[in-house]
Amino acid sequence: MDFSINVLVTQSWYDFRLQFYELINADHLELDSKLIAKFWVPDLYFVNEKSSEFHDITVPNRLLHLYRDGRVVYKMRISLTATCLMQLHRFPMDQQTCSLLMKSFGFTNQSLQFRWSLDSPLTCLKQLEMSQFILARMDYKECQRMSDINDTFSCLQMDLKLHRRVGFYMIQLYIPSALVVVLSWVSFYLDVGSVPGRVSLGILTVLTITNMKTMAVSSLPKVSYIKAIDVWMVTCLSFAFASLLEFAVVNSFARRVSSLDNTWSVIMESEPLQAYRDTFTNTKNARSSNYAAPPARRPDPRSINLAKLIDKISMVVFPISFMAFIFVYITVYAYA
Repeated sequence: MDFSINVLVTQSWYDFRLQFYELINADHLELDSKLIAKFWVPDLYFVNEKSSEFHDITVPNRLLHLYRDGRVVYKMRISLTATCLMQLHRFPMDQQTCSLLMKSFGFTNQSLQFRWSLDSPLTCLKQLEMSQFILARMDYKECQRMSDINDTFSCLQMDLKLHRRVGFYMIQLYIPSALVVVLSWVSFYLDVGSVPGRVSLGILTVLTITNMKTMAVSSLPKVSYIKAIDVWMVTCLSFAFASLLEFAVVNSFARRVSSLDNTWSVIMESEPLQAYRDTFTNTKNARSSNYAAPPARRPDPRSINLAKLIDKISMVVFPISFMAFIFVYITVYAYA
């Protein structure tokens, strides 16, 4: 929720006490930075500043030019970090407007007024390059701000319109997570009896997407609303989890047995029960002679066919649903 900027602030005003017509053969005097402390300068400060510093290498990066008609030009180089209340609902396809507010600290509007220069008040380096944003536009305006003692202070506002670059998140997040979702559909093509392979594949994809979501939001502010990246990751996780649940349903049908094989009989001899117990005690082969082994449990062919049908339907429904989600997602967050 902040941004860092390196600025070269130029202030110009007229002080008629400093006129020096015909004193020297130059249009202006270039004063040493050590003499700046002996001149009055406006008490400009940045309202939404969090931290800042002057540049002092190799000498203080400040200059003061005094012109013969009393015009004073004061220039200084500052690096500062300012607050920027970002709205991350569309992150990482969002656009942000970060403002830099400047006003007088001690002089009210009756004593000191700031105005933007009429000649190119804002300029930016043409080779400016940022890793995450594109500087789309710079706007400026004048404002008035009230203090806690009901005094009005002159204020200047600079607005930076920033468009976030999506390339990094596309390569590191969107494409890998989509491939993991596609990988979870491989289980539909495996045999219904491949329990270890399908379970391992389902759990692996769910854990991978969960880990990717954690990494994606680790560097973001802890906001309470839903972001675009949250919608994407939760949907991908839902698809991977649905693939795992689909296998659970398919496996439950595949393990059903035929109703004709659900019963097996216990065949006992016709002798009295006591004689049978004696025989069972004294003869090791009594168990095999008194009980008939249960028949082999055969799966129900109808359940097997139903399980295979569910897999075939999933091969079509899951990809179509995911493609429809991608279309709606891009329409809502990228082009809305």
